[in-house]
Amino acid sequence: MGKCKSFLHRNLGRVLLAAVLAVGAVGLTPAPSQAIVGGYTDSEGVFPYIARIVYTPTGGSCTGTVIHPLWVLTAAHCATSTPPNTLRVRIGNTLQGAGGQDRGVDRVLTKPGYAGGHDDVALLHLDLPAYVPRVRLASPAESYAWDGVDDSGWATGWGIDETGAIPALLQYRRVDIRRPVADGAGIPMIPVSAGPCGGDSGGPLLVLANGGGYLEVGVLKASACGSSADYSVVGEGGNRDWIRAQIPDLDRPHIGLPAHPMP
Repeated sequence: MGKCKSFLHRNLGRVLLAAVLAVGAVGLTPAPSQAIVGGYTDSEGVFPYIARIVYTPTGGSCTGTVIHPLWVLTAAHCATSTPPNTLRVRIGNTLQGAGGQDRGVDRVLTKPGYAGGHDDVALLHLDLPAYVPRVRLASPAESYAWDGVDDSGWATGWGIDETGAIPALLQYRRVDIRRPVADGAGIPMIPVSAGPCGGDSGGPLLVLANGGGYLEVGVLKASACGSSADYSVVGEGGNRDWIRAQIPDLDRPHIGLPAHPMP
């Protein structure tokens, strides 16, 4: 465990040179806004699996991640009481509203028991596959990376910046991970030091994987817009178990998908 954590921290500086911080976004349904403030632009496509989810009747938006060619992970409050055909998802772009792959949603699954911010996790089933690299969900064996003992992660999303504007380019930022705590219903969540704001709801908390790349360990559920945020845990526990039960082939290589993104 100690070796793994030291590996992560030796590589933080290298990743920070190539990466940029995240900015927040706006919830789709009447719910507290979550977003990332103080971010940097992802002009290099560092996070191709980040999705911008738009509720088409109003233009409200959230953030999500591609964890399977046909599934986007986001927050339940971004999709509760929202008909699937009113949602559009743009994936693999760094410029808002342009490029990448535009997809519809034909099914929405919310974690059973979701209420008042508890179990705030949902899955969106896409009408066509997303031809982008996926982010891997962390596993319980990797929980050392978010136990709050000298841990850092990255928040990213399509939410508003410190001026209250939605940035033209995808944003991300480094955050300090604090020790997990239980919410009012006794469900674990991961607090972080800074970052998200309106529109970043449903966005990921990412950590470095041992051996390179990123793991998703949390889904943004709430934020004090720029000063702190809380994430639903998806690297272990009931949320992870539920996600994997809905997507039995989550870890399959999906041979046959095009090697390059397509419109």
